[in-house]
Amino acid sequence: MPVLGYCAMTEERVRPVPERGELAGLPVLRLAVTSGRWEVRRLDRGASRLRRAGVRRVLAPEGFPHWDRLRAAGLEPVDPWPLLRRLAPSLALAWLEGGGLPPERSAVALRGRSAAELAPAALALCPRVGALILSAPGGEGLEGRLRQEFGAAPLADRRGGRCALALHFAPGLPRGEEPVLELWSGAPPLRGLALSAPGLPVPPLCPAGQLLAALWEAGRLRAEEIGVWAGRRA
Repeated sequence: MPVLGYCAMTEERVRPVPERGELAGLPVLRLAVTSGRWEVRRLDRGASRLRRAGVRRVLAPEGFPHWDRLRAAGLEPVDPWPLLRRLAPSLALAWLEGGGLPPERSAVALRGRSAAELAPAALALCPRVGALILSAPGGEGLEGRLRQEFGAAPLADRRGGRCALALHFAPGLPRGEEPVLELWSGAPPLRGLALSAPGLPVPPLCPAGQLLAALWEAGRLRAEEIGVWAGRRA
């Protein structure tokens, strides 16, 4: 796996030279950049050094102000969305329970560009929710599999049933009146849901979803170890 970077601003006078370190047990190349008048110039030099060291993805504290400069150097943030898609069933159940909606009496819509991308979430949610609403090309085959395995008929939308929540696995999908959790790369951050795991720094030194995704990708954390809880919804 390529080297992972960690970049942060500091008030201390330091040289923008990457140093080996750890973040939640994950090996990283740390880059500290002194803030102030010449911070962009220092950051550009440090980012170039990270790139030459083999870094392609970077973690940074919440609110890091210079992602545009890191991207210009060929450095991208860790993408949390593959992990969030893996956690889609847990996210849906936590959202429903956090809103006082019993999952076993709630209809959940799964929408995507293909039935294959909906299948893991559909198989996990089918025995846990009142009804599934599948909307994707090839969905008939997935519906047949659900009926065979669970005796389910996830056709609530075709019967005019009301949906409590929708999970979207791709951008630009048709929306109804129900709340939507967007689970695709580049989507806005999830609101009202938070992730946690054993050993995660508190407060986190970077957005929790990105750090957990990096740990998960590196095989240092299993998806089953990640907890999802619902806070206040904005």
